[in-house]
Parts: sequence; C-alpha cells; structure tokens
Amino acid sequence: MKIRILQLFLFLIAGSTSLYGQVACGYGFTYSGANPYTPLTSSSPTIILASGAAQPGDLIEASPTDEDIFPDQPIGFPFQFNGTTYTQCGVSTNGWIWFGAIDPVKAAGVVIPFTNVLSCDIPMEGIVSALNADLEGRWSAGLASIRTRTSGTSPNKTFTIEWTNFKALDDAEGTGYCGENRNRFDFQIILEESGNRISFAYNAASYCWQGYNQLFQVGLRGANRSDVHTRNIPAGANSWENSTLGLSNATAVIRSSSPVTIPAQNARFTFFPATPAQLTWVGIDNNWNNPQNWSPAQEPNRCNNVLIPGGLSHYPELDGNQPASCANLRLMEGAALTLKTTYTSFLSCYGNLNNDGVISNNTSSYVSLTGGNNVFIGTSCEFNISGGITVENDCLIASGCKFIDHDHGIKGTLAMNSQKAQIAPIFIGEGAWLGVNVIVLKGVSIGAGAVVGAGSVVTKSIGSNEI
Repeated sequence: MKIRILQLFLFLIAGSTSLYGQVACGYGFTYSGANPYTPLTSSSPTIILASGAAQPGDLIEASPTDEDIFPDQPIGFPFQFNGTTYTQCGVSTNGWIWFGAIDPVKAAGVVIPFTNVLSCDIPMEGIVSALNADLEGRWSAGLASIRTRTSGTSPNKTFTIEWTNFKALDDAEGTGYCGENRNRFDFQIILEESGNRISFAYNAASYCWQGYNQLFQVGLRGANRSDVHTRNIPAGANSWENSTLGLSNATAVIRSSSPVTIPAQNARFTFFPATPAQLTWVGIDNNWNNPQNWSPAQEPNRCNNVLIPGGLSHYPELDGNQPASCANLRLMEGAALTLKTTYTSFLSCYGNLNNDGVISNNTSSYVSLTGGNNVFIGTSCEFNISGGITVENDCLIASGCKFIDHDHGIKGTLAMNSQKAQIAPIFIGEGAWLGVNVIVLKGVSIGAGAVVGAGSVVTKSIGSNEI
C-alpha cells in the first residue's frame, strides 16, 4: 500500500479487533420518541429503594435519595450483559446501575464513583448509566423516589428502575418563574428479557427549565474504562435524537439556554447486542458524513470496518469540524481519501489500515492509525507500505521519517520498470526511538529500546537496546 501524508500528526491507537464481543462495539443503538413515558405507579407492585423526605432542616443533612447505593436488587429473570448472565443488579442514586460482585464504595457519606462512572477505574463487571451526575431527590412537587418493578411474563419480562423528581445536587429547588418543577428529571432504565435490550426513557421536557447547564454521562461500560459505549450528544435542535457513538470520556450536556439540549419528550435510547456492519463506499457525492454514500446507509463510527473500492466517480472527502472514525480501513487500487485544507478535526482508524490507493492529508490536523499504545509519530512522516509495518507500544518516531518496505529488482537483463518489486515487512519494537528524517527500508527489524540517530538510512536490522 502507499500512503501519502502531508504535514501530518499521526497517533497510533491500540487495535480493536477484540471489541466486537465487548460493550464498545458489541451493542447497536436506536433512538425513539414514539413511546410515551410511563411512570411506575402504586397500582402495580413496586419495590421502593428510596423515598425523599421533607426539605432537610439542616443543609448538611443528607436526603434519603442522595449518595446511596442499593446492591443485589433482583431482576426477576436471567439478563445477559456483555456476554454474562445476571439475576441481580445494583442501583445508585446518581442515575446508574451495575452488574457483578464488586460494588461501589460508600464512605463518609459519599458513593465512589459518583460521577463519570463510565470512565472510572473501579473494576465493576458492567455499568449502565442513563443520566449520571451528582444527583439528589427533590422535595418540592412531591417527594423523590427510586423504585423498581418486574413486569410481564416470560420470555417477555421487563425490569424497570425509575428515578422520579430528581435534580443536580447544586441546582436550586423550585425557584424563579418555573416554580416547584424547575429543572426536574424523571427517567428510567429498562432491562428486557427478550433480546437482552437496555432502554433509557426520559421525562424532562414536560417541566420548566431555567438557568441550567450540567454535564452527564450516558451509555454502557464493560469491566474497564476502555470498554465503553457512550453517547455523545451535540448542541442544538434534536440533540438527543442525533447522538453519536462517543469515547470513554464523552459527556452529555443538558442546557436550558441556546443551544437547548434537553431530552425531547418521550426520548428513549435503546441498546441491543449486535455485530457492527461492514460499510462499503458507493459515492453518490464526496461527503464522508453522508449516510447515503455508504452501503448499508449509515455514517461510519469506530466500530465499522470500511471498504473504499476503486473505479468510482466520487471518493470520500473530510471537511468541516466533525471527527470521523472507523475500525479497519481498506482502500483498494484506484481509490482515494482526502482530508481537505478546510478540515479542522481528525480521522481515527481504530483497526488495521490496508491501503492500495492514496490517502491525502492537506490539513494541519492528524490521522490516528492502529498500532501500539502510547506511540507518537511526528509531522510529515511517510508510510510507503506494500507488505506491512508493525509498530509496538511506547515508540517515538520523529518528524520526517520514511518507511519503505519494497524496492525494484536489479537484474541486469531486465529493464528496471519491468522488474517485480521486492517486498519485506518492517518491524519497530517496543520503546524504540527514531530521530528526525530517519529512512527505514524493506525487511528491517528495529529491536525494543533501540535508538536510531537523525538522518540515518536503516538497511539492516538493529538489535534491542542498540544505538
């Protein structure tokens, strides 16, 4: 393959071939506004985990619906999350639930973790977060409560956890023109026996909102912070409807002022076990972000393998300020991918790059490719690769380096342009450091911890820790 890279910052990210059986890329997603929000009522059996009291007389007194956890709640049926079957889950007052034997820690009146649970380091087996922030129950407009209910008959039972009449901890209670329902949240997490689906149902838009700006985390997490399916919610109209797959630290912003980002009435997020689609470029126009340019018709995310064939009239271009991502990326002969001069974001390839076409980066931005963890590659590096290159963890590759894994045969009886290329892959070992303008030729192996001085042309392999 040949990659043409101009004025490029290049960062290598760990490959994600294992993600397909995990939370990060093992769950599909849909949005709906068609299902009415249905509160749990006392007319059917419910379990009340917490119920608020009147306004605390002492400001340091904790509400019964603030900073508490409720482990080992019976689901009522076997529910599979991230490949493991559970019959119980834990519930937090701060808008999330968890699976497995490891519980959050409650100490000195605080639950740890209490915010940013999807990116925390505590090794719980699984986390489901509908609206995680530092929440507390309200005492105006009725008392806050957290309830659960198992409904229906097998194999179509559901388990619902409901937070009613909640607010962010620092938000004022029932003030301003909004009155007692000011900035109020009602929301549910719903586990479905059939298909092991997970839904988040929101009831917020029906209330009055005033002077509000709060960060939340919304999504799923596996056993560690790198295995996440977060929802990144953009600003502006239909923000929750237009959410995209985020990274581990992605947050949702709820704002009451322009641009308003309050969940629409009856907003519902649904996650379901699924294998990501492979997307093939069909090229109606040049817009990478146009779903109609792909088959099946969806914009690529970090879980989709992407194929760009040759012989088309239109090839993808990246423009504007929206990040682009994919898993494996393959360009066939004659195909092209261009980052335009007006592109101000970046392209991330979380899997393998196989390029028989041309990738042109005309920006001062960067492309991130698969490879080792914590690898830096400086500006204006060239990867002219036909066989393959491996870069292990913790490598430093300075600006202007070139990697060429092939050359022409040199038999005297044949013209140069008619001789077959000689190809041999390149290997860069863990922790190696290549100085400015190093050229690495075919078949070279640079050992772990080796140092290559600026301007060197490397034609033979270098052992580990050699200079």
